[in-house]
Amino acid sequence: MTHHDAPTGADASACAFEPTGLSLGADASQPPGHPGAWLFKARALDSHRAGSLTLFVPGHFTTLIEQASGMLLHPDDLVGSHTLMVTLTMDPVLGLTVRVIGLDRGITLRTWAKDDAAVRAALEADGSWNAQRALPVPRQLRRVILIEPDDGEPHPVGTQLDRWAERGMLVVHRERVSFEEPGAVAALSQALERAKDMHDWVTVDALILIRGSGFAFRVLSDPDIVRMCCSLGVPVLVQRGRLPTLIDGVAWRSFDSGEALNDALAEILRTEVKEANLPRFEAIVDELARDQADPATDPQGPLHD
Repeated sequence: MTHHDAPTGADASACAFEPTGLSLGADASQPPGHPGAWLFKARALDSHRAGSLTLFVPGHFTTLIEQASGMLLHPDDLVGSHTLMVTLTMDPVLGLTVRVIGLDRGITLRTWAKDDAAVRAALEADGSWNAQRALPVPRQLRRVILIEPDDGEPHPVGTQLDRWAERGMLVVHRERVSFEEPGAVAALSQALERAKDMHDWVTVDALILIRGSGFAFRVLSDPDIVRMCCSLGVPVLVQRGRLPTLIDGVAWRSFDSGEALNDALAEILRTEVKEANLPRFEAIVDELARDQADPATDPQGPLHD
């Protein structure tokens, strides 16, 4: 609701709840003779409303979009129809001033999809795309690395791993990353580098990545981050989010929920227990605890292959 379509009799208190911007349809083009600049021919979203507005935007507009979204924007991505959110102010010198404060999300999603396709093609070309899935199934869970959001919230996977660690079942090394904050690429890159260094010294059975709540997580489609994941040499288990990322595609396994990921970890533990030959271990413990003065019992035969 804006002032021009507010219900008759709306008072000042009702106007306080109106949106901060006005949504308009707009056709974007690049005007000749103005390199890098943009022309938006705006119109009401309701085709029955008359009126039009032409917006001239300087060349740094695309740079601002790239800085805000973390994507490289080709001019062809912006040409066409979009929905803009604008604010209107009356300046005593400049007159009516229009500020663009929003651009429909579709252009962002289309550009992200195109960028991701190019990265995937490069990884498939050199054989990196399937490197994680070629790793064997872990036969045990003794040491795991958990990369989790630095949001202070409990998450099902972290909660279960903490419980197992408290019982001495495994060791958890935690890395916390603010996935949607500036510097996220550098932070995640450092976490993966530490994981690689640790695996060079001691066996790491799995790296688990959960992202928490949020929207884009573009850090998880960063080409360098994805390539580090491909070459890690440790099975990477990922909890997917609302929007797909390249990490979801290259990971050893990816899961729709934390509960599903927990089930997969529990299955690895079941395999470890099954292959541990518990009767043999029980016989060893019993024998070592036996009083040396007791006579030897009849042998049962080997309890191992």
